[in-house]
Amino acid sequence: QFPTENNSYVQPDEQLRPTSSGAILIWMDMGTIYTSIFDGSSWSPKDEISDSVVSFARSHYLTTNGDNAVVTFTDNTGTELWATRWVNGSWTAPERLASGRESGKSAPVALTPSGEAHVVWEEGWGNAGDQRGVRSFRWNGSRWTAIDTLSATGASPAIASNANGDVVAAWGEGNNIRVGRWTGGGFSVQTVVGATSNSLYPIDVAVSSTGLAAIVWSDAENNVWGVTWDGQRFSTPFELEGESSITALRPQVAFRTDGSAWAVWSNEETTEIGVAEFR
Repeated sequence: QFPTENNSYVQPDEQLRPTSSGAILIWMDMGTIYTSIFDGSSWSPKDEISDSVVSFARSHYLTTNGDNAVVTFTDNTGTELWATRWVNGSWTAPERLASGRESGKSAPVALTPSGEAHVVWEEGWGNAGDQRGVRSFRWNGSRWTAIDTLSATGASPAIASNANGDVVAAWGEGNNIRVGRWTGGGFSVQTVVGATSNSLYPIDVAVSSTGLAAIVWSDAENNVWGVTWDGQRFSTPFELEGESSITALRPQVAFRTDGSAWAVWSNEETTEIGVAEFR
């Protein structure tokens, strides 16, 4: 148990990810992002990783691969995006990736076995007069670079990688899902045209060991959908949860070693968890 600061509270977005030798935990306490490292036998004392650059952090995201890790976070206004990397047993000094329109969203990260990192970020709230947009950034082994504006109007980006270094990003754009595969110099983008008849909400993506991608999302009617993509063709979008009495939220997807994809989502009415397998 880690003590919080006096008269403070811990925000309910703790994130725990495995490493080759243990695990990394991050959490936010009164605007400061803390981390602790599990080395296989004990947890290290908590360490601040945001206070050196922002007085009050906001959204944060942790990903790991082997013993490498990346944390992204924004400042309190949501206009600045920062990243720090866990390398050789310590956190690097945070680097600012972007300063743009206000965004209350975290920036998902995909980390390859070689240590290459890809970040996608929804910039802007999407309110009238302030369009959303999806931007991508890359750590190439020596520095961070802004790769591309993947979409001038997209929202809810997600990104994933596999052990072979394949990287796939997905985001919503109107009533469509757009998916991009990293080709070495940028993302080759394709579209699931007319994925649903309603606006799209949080999206998740996973990549199998063979490079097959699975994408899940929920629509404005709180139905959960899925689709697979082999880099050339999409399957027909299929409904994973469409019961009218159920409010299905926050779908997530992952691949098993046998190549099957498993999706989970929460049911707001019953606090139950929905599960589906698809190939």
